Formats: sequence, structure tokens, C-alpha cells
Amino acid sequence: LNSVFACASALMATLSQGARGRLIMLLGVVAVSPDSLSIRLLESTGASDWCILFWQQVCLGIILGVVATLRAGGLGLLWTSTKPVCRLLPLAVVIQGVVYTGFTVSLFYTSAANTLLF
Repeated sequence: LNSVFACASALMATLSQGARGRLIMLLGVVAVSPDSLSIRLLESTGASDWCILFWQQVCLGIILGVVATLRAGGLGLLWTSTKPVCRLLPLAVVIQGVVYTGFTVSLFYTSAANTLLF
């Protein structure tokens, strides 16, 4: 996983500022499309907005936890690397939760293209 991030960093360093911006925009659209599609599919099956939001947050938390653990090199190293900023972690969790909640709720009420403006 670290080699993927190293390769991406090397690629970004070789691109011009305009090409870097277009790549980031393209990755944003690619990242939003499956999310929007899954939300539309779940809405069509009758799942409530709150149910979709809850399970999306749970899955996202698990995925981010696994990625953070893998990038740090294990739970012990993750704990020691976050120990100095432990008092700020609850604030970071709340802010991230608000952003992802706002993103998901915006997909409930508008198209994926307009959600990118959020």
C-alpha cells in the first residue's frame, strides 16, 4: 500500500499544475459516481435516508480505520503516532462526520455533478 502512495506522489510531482488539477478533478468524479449510484439504487429499493447514512458512515469508519492501521504499520504504531494529538481526534472525527454526512445528504437531494460543488 505504501508503494502505491509513493508511486502516486511521484506521478503528481511530474505533472504540471494544470494537469494535476485535471487529474484531481477526474479522481473526484470517479470517486463520487459509485457513491451516487449506490445511493440511488438503495433509495429505489425503499431504504430510508437515515438507514443509508448510518451504514455508509459505519462502512466508511471501518475502511478508514483499516487504511490508517495499514499505513501506520499496525495498531501499536498507529496509537503511538496519534498519541500526541489525542485531544484533537474527537474534533477531527466530528468534522469529518459532518462533511461526509453533508456529502451524502446532498446526494439525496441533487445530482452527483452538483454534489461536487459542496
